[in-house]
Amino acid sequence: MDDSNIPTISVNNEISGHYSLEDSPDLADRLRLSFVEGADDHQTFLPFLTLSRILTKTCIEAHLKKQYGDLASQYADQIEPLYVDEADAPKNKPFPREVHRFLQHRVCDGDLPLTLDIRKNAAFRKGSDEDPLGCFGRFRPYQLESFEMLQWRFTTPFFHAPRDNNRIFYHDFYRRTILPWCRLDESEVGLERLGRHITRGAYGTIKPIVIDKSSHDFEKVLQGVKSAAKGIFALKTLRLEDRYEYDNEVEGLQRFNV
Repeated sequence: MDDSNIPTISVNNEISGHYSLEDSPDLADRLRLSFVEGADDHQTFLPFLTLSRILTKTCIEAHLKKQYGDLASQYADQIEPLYVDEADAPKNKPFPREVHRFLQHRVCDGDLPLTLDIRKNAAFRKGSDEDPLGCFGRFRPYQLESFEMLQWRFTTPFFHAPRDNNRIFYHDFYRRTILPWCRLDESEVGLERLGRHITRGAYGTIKPIVIDKSSHDFEKVLQGVKSAAKGIFALKTLRLEDRYEYDNEVEGLQRFNV
C-alpha cells in the first residue's frame, strides 16, 4: 500500500451506521462493534475513517488511565493523529499495559502489517533487519497467530478520487490485504438477471462491487451517477501476465476515461 495516499481526515467526520461510537466508553467495545462485514466469506474490517474517530488521543488517554492514573496523559502525548495505537486489539480484550508497551517501542499504524515468525515467537517491522519487537515478547504463539490474522482488518486501504481527468492512482497491495468491498444485493439494484459478472472479455472481467462509503472519497465525482446512489462501482479484473500488455490496457482505459 502506498502510504503517501493515506488521507489526513478530521476525526469529526460523521460515519453513519447502526452503531454510534458514543454508545460505549470502552475502547474494546468500540473497536469490536465498529467492524464492517465484507463481501468475501463474511470477512470483516475496520474502515480508516472509523479508526480515525475511535483512536483519538482523548480516547487512548481514558483507556490508559485505568492502569496508570495521572500518568496516562504523559503516555497519551506520544500519540500522533490517526495512529493505530491499539495495536494489541487482536487479543480478546485490550489492556492498558499492552498499549503502553506498544507506545514504548514506537509501534504504530505505519508499521503494519508486521512480519511475524510464529516458530520464534517474534514480530518484526516489515523489511527490517532489526531485532524482534520487544512489545511482543510476552505474546504466546496463539496470540501471535491471532495478531497475524486480525492485523489485516486494520489496514484496509482508502481510495482517493483523482483530482483531474488524466490521473490514475496505483495501489500495490499485499496478498492478504482486505479490500473494503461490501456485500452487493443484486436483486435490489436490478442485476439479478445479469449474474455476478456483467461482462467477460478477452482481457478481463467486469463485475459490480459496493465499496464501503467510509473507504473512499468519490462522492463529489459520482454526483448524478445513478449507480452511485447505492455505492455501486465497476471492478475490472485484467487477465494479463505480461506487464507491458497490462500497462497498455491501463493506458487505454485512461484515454477513454473508463
